[in-house]
Amino acid sequence: MNLFELIKSKVDIFDVIGGYLDLKRIGGYFKSSCPFHSEKDASFTISPHRQMYFCFGCKKSGDAISFIADYEQVTQLEAAKFLIDKYRLDIPDSVWSEQSGDFKEKKVNYYLLHEKIVKWCQQELAGNQEALSYLSQRGVSQESIDKFSIGFFPSNKNKKSFFMKKMLEAAILPSDFSELGIFNSHTDLFSPFEDRIIFPIFDSLGRCVGLGGRVFLPGDDRAKYYNSKESPLFEKKKLLFGFWQAKNSISKQKSAILVEGYLDTILMHQAQHTQTVATLGTSFSKEHISFLEKMINTLFVMYDGDDAGVNAMLKFAQISFETKIDLKIVLLDKKLDPADMAISHPEELLKKIEDAKDAIEFFIHKEGLEFLQLDQAQKIKRLEKIFEVINKVQNKLKKYLLLQKISYLTGIKYNFLERNFSTKNNTQSLGNSEATSKSKEDTLSHNESLFFYSLISSIKEKPFVWSDDLNFIFEDNFCTTILESRACFSNFDDCLNRVNEIFPEKLFWFQDNYSKIEQEFDSINIRFLLKKCLMDYVKKNFLHCSRTADLEKEEERRRISLIMEKVNNIRIFLRG
Repeated sequence: MNLFELIKSKVDIFDVIGGYLDLKRIGGYFKSSCPFHSEKDASFTISPHRQMYFCFGCKKSGDAISFIADYEQVTQLEAAKFLIDKYRLDIPDSVWSEQSGDFKEKKVNYYLLHEKIVKWCQQELAGNQEALSYLSQRGVSQESIDKFSIGFFPSNKNKKSFFMKKMLEAAILPSDFSELGIFNSHTDLFSPFEDRIIFPIFDSLGRCVGLGGRVFLPGDDRAKYYNSKESPLFEKKKLLFGFWQAKNSISKQKSAILVEGYLDTILMHQAQHTQTVATLGTSFSKEHISFLEKMINTLFVMYDGDDAGVNAMLKFAQISFETKIDLKIVLLDKKLDPADMAISHPEELLKKIEDAKDAIEFFIHKEGLEFLQLDQAQKIKRLEKIFEVINKVQNKLKKYLLLQKISYLTGIKYNFLERNFSTKNNTQSLGNSEATSKSKEDTLSHNESLFFYSLISSIKEKPFVWSDDLNFIFEDNFCTTILESRACFSNFDDCLNRVNEIFPEKLFWFQDNYSKIEQEFDSINIRFLLKKCLMDYVKKNFLHCSRTADLEKEEERRRISLIMEKVNNIRIFLRG
């Protein structure tokens, strides 16, 4: 019997998976929602008599060892070692000897070295009053020091030499530590972790895989935090500080709280928010999402209340479309961080968590807050930024409510937003009546094309073909606009203002296509475009007045005669 068969014969798959998922008995089987893909139905099935699991949704299957390997994202051997430690299984040496030497030596040595350094740093902290005083001032209790295995890395050469002497007695060389980046070399024993509070970082199986160090002494102007160097076993984009300590709470509550710092995490745990974790000085990654999706339904994001913290939380609106996790934003007062709130305002902190905003609602509220104070170009850019997020919302009711919120914040009518928030097709040429895009928003009339080109002629200070007779085929306000644009508009913002007044539904289109319109202007045939406008006018008016009953009226005949006279004059003018 090999190692894997021996482990499976000694552990019950129901006990193993039941520690991760809520299982419901259905006949002789147990069922739950699958942790390996997004689903509403419980298609993940466990067969106790076969000691196997199978998902009818994603077709994933396996045993207790493969479940741990897939869920914790570790190798089969690491999963086996985890189960051995958890259930305190007695494995004969003959079975162990069959396993890979790389697993027994390289990886086990990596974890062993970190375990040794953590224990030493814990001992050093107990005897260092400055470090203990700093932690006490920050509100960290002895219980938390023990829970998170907090330590202190001394700079004293004698202390480091004594530590290495003990390691040599255990057949551990200085070069082993220098390879991990804990010491710079095996000769001088200098370490970048010196005179720092040490926060060990554990993986999901409770093994120390790296260190985080924080300066605390007055006048120490080094970087505030220093983390272990990246390695295959220490990838910051996959690790969360405090997860090992928070794992049980996260599993029970189906939610987690994300903060930015080590002390934030520790003090949140002290305030009974034991589902709190933190990234390791990096952004929240797709790997973090994949890791948490299997365990939680809701993630509360609680960064510092300053501008940097708020800006970082705004990015979660984009992340929200990449995950099934419900992302909530907890907004703190400026100049306060989670650690401050946990110590000084625990009741208020709880209320803020309860009042957390949906990530998209938070994004829209913050982006729309100062909208009315922006200039025209800034408003358009801000709306485009908001629409980029709104367009990804699949739930129609949620989209409707968000658009109402935008309308309230920006003062723009809901109907306009509803018509224009979808992604635009910007490939249409202004001078081409055969529109590339057939959407209502992107199709331009000849009059609209003429109007946009008149704006460009004003900015470029170039002549524009015109005749007083042309006033006849356009509405008065449109003619006035054309004439004014040729005389008054000299910059892009002026153009945007006028477009917003005359053709507000084309505002975004004009901004997106301005450069192309400007390039087309020198080659466009304005006379040809005016002929198109004239034809549109004639069709519209003759369709209106060609009925027999109307033609019998003297007044209507005179009107037609006047139209034809004006049309002929315009035709003569346009022949040039």
